[in-house]
Formats: sequence, structure tokens, C-alpha cells
Amino acid sequence: MKKKFLILLFCLSILLNSCKALSSTNISEQNYQPITKPLPEDQDTSQASIRFLEDKIKQDPDDLIAYNMLGNRYLKRLRETGNITYLDLAQKAANESLRVFPAEQNIAGLALLTAVEYSSHEFTKAKEHAELLLKFQPNKAYPYQLLGDSLLELGEYKKAEDIFRKMEKLKDPSNNARFALVIRIAHLEKLKGNIAKNKTYLLEALNISLNLQPPSRESTAWCLSQLAESCFSTGDYKMAEKYYLDALTAFPKYFRAMAGLAQTKAAQQDLKAAIYDYEQVIDILPDLTFIASLADLYKLTGEVEKANQKYQLLETIAKLNQLNGVLYSRNLALFYANHNINLEQAYQQAETEYQIRKDIYGADALAWTAFKLGKLDIAQISIKEALKLGTKDAKIFYHAAMISNALGDKELAKNYLQQTLELNPEFDPIESLIAKELLNNLITL
Repeated sequence: MKKKFLILLFCLSILLNSCKALSSTNISEQNYQPITKPLPEDQDTSQASIRFLEDKIKQDPDDLIAYNMLGNRYLKRLRETGNITYLDLAQKAANESLRVFPAEQNIAGLALLTAVEYSSHEFTKAKEHAELLLKFQPNKAYPYQLLGDSLLELGEYKKAEDIFRKMEKLKDPSNNARFALVIRIAHLEKLKGNIAKNKTYLLEALNISLNLQPPSRESTAWCLSQLAESCFSTGDYKMAEKYYLDALTAFPKYFRAMAGLAQTKAAQQDLKAAIYDYEQVIDILPDLTFIASLADLYKLTGEVEKANQKYQLLETIAKLNQLNGVLYSRNLALFYANHNINLEQAYQQAETEYQIRKDIYGADALAWTAFKLGKLDIAQISIKEALKLGTKDAKIFYHAAMISNALGDKELAKNYLQQTLELNPEFDPIESLIAKELLNNLITL
């Protein structure tokens, strides 16, 4: 009897530990304490740290370790600033590292190259190199991170989830490994429409980041921005604004939080403040998505000349940017579709990308551009793919509604519009107005 009791306790212990492995943090939105002061700059991406490594390479052009350290610092600077100049520098560092020693003798150089390819949206290459990394180091967490991330972006969701579960089984006790795992599970939960679980895991990641010694400014601001994005996606604009402001307290002028705060103010109908915030972030990072949002707000407020100037700026940047074909093709295709311009080009861009990258957002872009061209059969098939995970995204629901309406299924269109506006009534300054008008028309039929 005693033996059976001990076995039962042992089994319960395993079960509880298994649950704990993916459990929530002790932070919840109810007891979350706001950030009150800026966090110190991450020392590994300080100008002094980067210059030190650049000088080492000048002194010894075959310094393998310096290349790998420098490349990873450039990638972190990319995450901090959004400036793709750092992506180019990281690519050069990876190439030089692998020049000194090939991948078989230079695992760190291969990992750097894989991370660069992922950041460049070369997801197929990143997947292939991550698989090679995994063969070399099957007991390390980072090959699983890189492989799982690449699989997610390619739309191979089940394989990605399996990889992250294998990563979890490594039971790496370090805070960095735990952080890496938790943010990935948070992303999976969001894709599956589990916003509450998504926020729970993000709060855990935030807790880990704040308890690092010293706390990571970039990771903390990123977690807060992701939490804000989740709140925005469900129409909780006040909470979204709170998280964005906390992100900017932790990391002043963090571009993600600046743009997110502008979007949140626009959703709360404070268009003047939103325009001001977008102008501020564009001075730091002239990102196509930010410029498009700003141009739309100028159009809404009747400042047509300023709107046209921003639309022209967007086109100019899109043409001049050498990385446009990789980094911005989907965003540009959606911009064209939303504004009913260059529709054939938009469709071709979305279709070309979807041939390789079959994720739900690629399916949504293909559906929307096909709809705008009148290719309703393709739009119908593609929007079903975009909806397949149960992701709670107002824009996808809105696109589904418009496609259903064009196909003559008024009842389904009405249902999708109701889901759209119940979830996030101000999901887009212009498109939400169209959604509301169409829903009113369908209700009165």
C-alpha cells in the first residue's frame, strides 16, 4: 500500500512539474506594476562595445570570435532600432566569420548566418541552416529556436510547435532559455486565437526580463509592446496605451512602442496626437507601414497635400530600398490593395511570396489582393487558409467579410463583420469605417 502511495505521489509530481514547465508567471494584469524609470542601456550593444569589436577586426581580419560577437550585436541593434543598416553589417560579419572557418568548424558563425537569414526574411534558407545546426548541436536550445521560428514564418505550424516542445524537453534552467521558450509559446497561443494565454506567457516573459541582472531594456520594451499589441487586437485601447507608455519609459524612443502608441491614439479618435506621434517615429525610422498609416490619417483629417506627400514618400522608399523585395513586399502589397492602386503588382507580389511562405498572413494578403482584382475564387480559397488556425485578427475577419459579400453570401459577410467590430472596432482608421457602413447596410436589407 505504501509503495502504491509513493508511486502515486511520484506520478503527481511529474504531472505538476510538466504543467509548471509552461505555467503562468506570478505577474498578472491585475497586479502588474508599471515601469517607473528608464532601464540602463544594454551594454553589449553600446557604441563602445561595438567599436571595440570593430577595432579588433581591423587589427586582426581573421578574428573569428570578434566577427561572431559583432554580428550578434548588430542583430540586437537591429531589434532596438529597426535600422536595416545593421542587418547588412550583420550579414557581412557572418560571411567573414564563415570565410575564416567553414560551418562544420564554426558553429557560432553558422548560427549567426541563420539568424541573419531569418531577420532578412529568407526563411527557407534559415530553416535549412537551422536544421544543419540541430544536427551539430542537438542538445542546445538555440537551434530549436531558429528552426521553430523559421517554420512558423513558412506556415509549418505543427512542425514548429513540435520543435518548441522538443526545445522545452531540454529543460535548460537558464533565464535566457526560459525567456526564449515562453515568448514562442505566447506567439503560438496568439496564432491559435488564445489571447488570454498569450498575455499570460508574455507577462511571464516580462517578469524574466525584469529579473535579469541587469534587466534587458530591449527585451522588456519588446514584451510590453507585444502585450500592448494583444490588448489593441481585442479593442482594449486604454490598456494598450498603458503598456506602450511603459515600454517607452523602459526604453525611450523605442520605435515599436512609438508607432503602437500612435495607432492606439488613432483608435481612440485622437487623430492630432496620433499624427504627431507618427511624425516622431518616422523621423527615427521611415518604415513603410508607419508612413502609410500617417498618410491615411492626414487624408482622414482633410490634409490632402500632406497625405499625398507621404504616399509619394512611401513609393520612393519602396523603390529605392534594396531589400524591398524581401522585407517589405507583403506590406507594400497590402498598402496597394487597401488604396486600390497597382493592383496587379500587389497581387503578383502576394502570390509570389505565398509560393514560398505559406503562413496565414501570407494567405490573407493573397486573398485580399485577389479580391481587389476580382479573382474571387482565389480569394475564397486563400481566406479559408488565413482563418484556419482560429486567429483572432480583425483585419482577417474584415477581409473574409468583404470577400463573402462579393460572393453573394450576405449572411456570412454580416457574421464576419460583427466578429470584426466586436473584437476590435477601430482596427484601422479607414477600413473600420467601411466595415461599419457595410454592416449597417446588411442589417437593413
